[in-house]
Amino acid sequence: MNENCYLLLELDFDPPVEDQNVIDQRIEEKRKFWSINSNDFKRGAEYKKYLDMLPEIKRIMCDPLERKKQSETACNHVYTQLDKDLNILGRSGEITEDVVEKIATVKKLSVDIVKKRASALGIKIGKKKADFDSDYNKYYKNKPAKADVFDGMKNFLNPFNKDNFYDFLNPGTIPNMDKLPCDKLTQFAKEKKEKFNKNDSNSSSGKKVCEACELTFKDENSKTIYDEYLAWCKRRSILDDAKRIAQMAGLELSNAQGDIYIGQLTELFKDRELAKNVLIAFCKVEKIAYNLNPTQRNNENIKVCRCGHINDVSDGRAVCQNCGNELIIKCPNPTCGVENDANIKVCKCGFKFENIDKALALYDLAEYSIKKLDFEVANVHLKDAERYWPGSSKVKAIREQLEESKQRIGDIAVNMRKAVKEKLYYEAKEQYATLQRSFPEFKEADLEEEMSIAIETAKSYYDIARSVSNETDIIENCVKAHENCCDYPGVRELISKYPPQMPTNLRILPDGKTKTNILSWDESTSDGAIYYYIV
Repeated sequence: MNENCYLLLELDFDPPVEDQNVIDQRIEEKRKFWSINSNDFKRGAEYKKYLDMLPEIKRIMCDPLERKKQSETACNHVYTQLDKDLNILGRSGEITEDVVEKIATVKKLSVDIVKKRASALGIKIGKKKADFDSDYNKYYKNKPAKADVFDGMKNFLNPFNKDNFYDFLNPGTIPNMDKLPCDKLTQFAKEKKEKFNKNDSNSSSGKKVCEACELTFKDENSKTIYDEYLAWCKRRSILDDAKRIAQMAGLELSNAQGDIYIGQLTELFKDRELAKNVLIAFCKVEKIAYNLNPTQRNNENIKVCRCGHINDVSDGRAVCQNCGNELIIKCPNPTCGVENDANIKVCKCGFKFENIDKALALYDLAEYSIKKLDFEVANVHLKDAERYWPGSSKVKAIREQLEESKQRIGDIAVNMRKAVKEKLYYEAKEQYATLQRSFPEFKEADLEEEMSIAIETAKSYYDIARSVSNETDIIENCVKAHENCCDYPGVRELISKYPPQMPTNLRILPDGKTKTNILSWDESTSDGAIYYYIV
């Protein structure tokens, strides 16, 4: 048999596949393929020939000695021509990555095999030849998915002086909103939408933005599309500014100027090398004279933090100058623990470092909730943060801060939040005042406004109820006052003077199947909202 079994079965031959189960599985796969395509116009006869050879192929591939001969023959057959081509293409002593990939594609070999042979021949593998047009199109020119849709939403964001959904949803000055999990972002959107309850253009715009946020952050895939859009907008803004500066300098960009834009792009990419390549590609296509100083290309003293800040660690610093996070992070995976540069995406063990970003964002959210004395919410955020980044010292520190705050304040803050939920705004207002006496720095403008509006609205209805003489109007306005502020003084006393007529004709129907009694009655003849309680 002249054909080589390893090549015929398309199995790795250097080093050769020796696992008999793998070999048998591949033989069966090939048998099916040859059988299905045995009537092919071009190669049908060839496939029939291979089917006839199957018994011999199985015999050879079941014999370790025969397999060894086959693998050696495959090496000689493949490497003879491959080595010849590599020697020609690598006469300078180097070939680029893209050439290696093309050779592998043409010869139907793995890239690793081609690299291995090149190394054996003393040929170095260089970086891919820069494709300036490709980088220019990818990072600057080509619009990302849904760009037009997101551009259209800017008109609805303008009334709120916000540029993006994250800033719109931000309840205060929480950093890294874009790193929060989707469920937190959609929760913010739903809560914010409830506040746009007026019949005006501002509320209409706000509702539309909130609904767009719910769709955008419904899952990680949708969120990624929006994040890519924002990154594209920022890249264009940075590169457009570089072009503007270059135009004023006669289409030339100095190294010092280039460093500014490389730094800004690095904050986006978290990769200084990529930032350099993108700026170079942009300048090449836009015909801007810019030559990066070669001495700046490799600097072992430069480390990029997860926040994107470029740090000079020649002074021995271990934390980011911008955000204070570690520049070397130990993998949180308990079975790994390998130390990695902070800006990597995935550890070798598979742990996704984007989980650390989410944990830090939740950390900020928990800290914000503690400042608002909303301890229950802070605790929820911390539990989520601990899930994303087990064993984090930062999360542990904020957990201790939460417990300390709870001990100092006791149940006052919890009771205040509970009163607000139950619309007991008078009680909540007293609790709020108590907190401010103990903690003068505590202030929550949104809550103050909510309590003030509710109490003022209840007061207006109560005043109307006191000024009218018609029983129906009195009851109706008292009910409205109660709906806005359940503990507004005087409402219960006033409405209790006009008790509703009792319901009549109470009926009890036993149900033997469910072993329950079904109660029914004729409703009260009194006007207004009436609630029935069974005691």
